[in-house]
Amino acid sequence: MQRNKSRFWVMGLVVGVILIFALGVTGCFAWSLREAAQPYRGQRITAIICHEAPNMAVQQLVPLFEKEAGIKVDVETAPLDDINTKLAMMFASRMGTYDVAYIDKAWMGLDAPHLIDIGEFTKQHPELVDPDFDADDFFPILILKQAAVGGKLLGYPFDVPLFILVYHKEIFEENGLKVPETYEEFRKTAKFLTDNYAPKMYGCILIAKEHYALLTEYAQFLWAFGGTFFDGKGKCSLNSPEAVEALEFYKSLLPIALPGATAFTWGERIDALAAGKAAMSFVAQEGFPMIDDPARSVVAGKLGIAIPPRGPRPLVQDPAKLSFGEWPGLSRSGGSNYIISKYSNNPEAAFLFTQWATSKEVQLIASVGIGGATPTRRSLYRDPDVLAHMKYTGGPSTTRHFPVSKEIIDTTLGFEPVPPAYPEIIDGLYRALSKAMTGRLTPKQALDEAAREVDKIVAGE
Repeated sequence: MQRNKSRFWVMGLVVGVILIFALGVTGCFAWSLREAAQPYRGQRITAIICHEAPNMAVQQLVPLFEKEAGIKVDVETAPLDDINTKLAMMFASRMGTYDVAYIDKAWMGLDAPHLIDIGEFTKQHPELVDPDFDADDFFPILILKQAAVGGKLLGYPFDVPLFILVYHKEIFEENGLKVPETYEEFRKTAKFLTDNYAPKMYGCILIAKEHYALLTEYAQFLWAFGGTFFDGKGKCSLNSPEAVEALEFYKSLLPIALPGATAFTWGERIDALAAGKAAMSFVAQEGFPMIDDPARSVVAGKLGIAIPPRGPRPLVQDPAKLSFGEWPGLSRSGGSNYIISKYSNNPEAAFLFTQWATSKEVQLIASVGIGGATPTRRSLYRDPDVLAHMKYTGGPSTTRHFPVSKEIIDTTLGFEPVPPAYPEIIDGLYRALSKAMTGRLTPKQALDEAAREVDKIVAGE
């Protein structure tokens, strides 16, 4: 274990040295950050980012950027909700408090009018574009559905947390169980495991707290059952028969799931899985290294990874039947982007920093150095260091879940809609779902209530 940890930090140091070389020495022959930043040396920018593993890689590497660019970067970290609140205040006042920010995809529609159109910006400032940055290396669907709004590129994809299905391989093998490929198989398998192992271990874990996490969980059930958030005319479709059936099915899992679901969000689920309290669950990809770490998990190395199951109907993927950028998939994306504010006093310096922060080199360190990231670049999934860490169990630098993650991004990654009012819509949706999960309303009543409120908000009433 100690030897693995040493290799982990040595590799990070080596990659850091490589990064310095790439940012500086290669510029003697072609483009270099040092030369591109020359007109902006001495400028100061402020970036606000979420306090989580991928962003921590950026924060720790900022001194390298400052040394090469001669641009001072003040980094402020905050929970995502606080970031959204602070940005809302800044955008309302048209002030340049923050030059760069980390924004969840769900807020892109709301914030779009206040963000620099990176596509236009790079056309106007070709001298700032690093030829090795390779924007085409980003997964196309992340550019289209995560970083763009209304056909305009408003950020660079930085991470893409997505849901994977994890299962206890030894328990499955002992009982001759196969990995569920449909939700009906998931329910039957979970019931068998609960019947045979509870209370020591339950078949699955649900999220049912009155929290945004409940909505993110429901989304992939909704899509798998053939439902959508909106129809093709922009009207809320969350009270469709398919949407109601999805919620009824999700609620039917409560009796066979680990008790306490109404108090669980993402963190509690990770803790419960790491403690070995469930044999199967969905988990955000970025949380997998935590339950694969022998220092904090009793199931490290024992979990298999799979794509979430199919539902009883095909996914709705006809653009004519969808609105606001929604794209159903079997796994829901929670991706975020690095964006530049229109009100930045130093947009050129902010662009250079954003380009650097989302580069291949920095994303590599966020994936296998600091760990916990989900690379948004295709090349990193075949990088030698990433491939080496696919065999590694222990701590945040494991990448053995990456092959399934890449397959999901390539084939069945889902994106929630981003109407401008979506942040306001979110609160009402998870409250309605909570009413159904706790029995205060039936699933049909809860979703009828939600649909009425969503349509009012979208209409501006």
